[in-house]
Amino acid sequence: MSRQLEDQFRLSSGQYKLSGMTGSIRYMAPEVAKKLPYDLSVDVYSFGIIFWEICSTLTPFDNYTAEEHSKFIIRNKKRPKIDPLWPQKWSNLIRQSWDDDGFIRPTFDEIEKLLQNEYLRKKKTEIFQQKISTSNLAYLIKKFQSNLKNKRETAINGCWNADLFTAIV
Repeated sequence: MSRQLEDQFRLSSGQYKLSGMTGSIRYMAPEVAKKLPYDLSVDVYSFGIIFWEICSTLTPFDNYTAEEHSKFIIRNKKRPKIDPLWPQKWSNLIRQSWDDDGFIRPTFDEIEKLLQNEYLRKKKTEIFQQKISTSNLAYLIKKFQSNLKNKRETAINGCWNADLFTAIV
């Protein structure tokens, strides 16, 4: 968050009553823009927008004025378009992170766990694919060598038998 949270501003819900409108509006959670009480989940909202930006390589809400942002993003809950080709878990994470309701957003502990699991899954898949590729390559080389050996033997035997037959006749 952009400021140190002090207990004197903490509400019974665990949220804080602060000034709002702190930070860049492009990455600002709706509750901050509306000057409502908020908690650490506002940073998760910002993370969701930044993660979308990283995945898309686009600037979110690039052509929006402050008034348009307020109308479309804050009031009408519009969000950037998620590419259907992105991994489903990433798309779900982004959608949950920028949910209008801060209580629905995942915690950073949950985000970290999901991203670590995805990284490990991808690593295991790469290692598995590499083993399969190496195994397939080794198999193909052995098969090629075996075929080559068989062809040589056939050719040699064919020549030998043909030469022998010719010499005898």
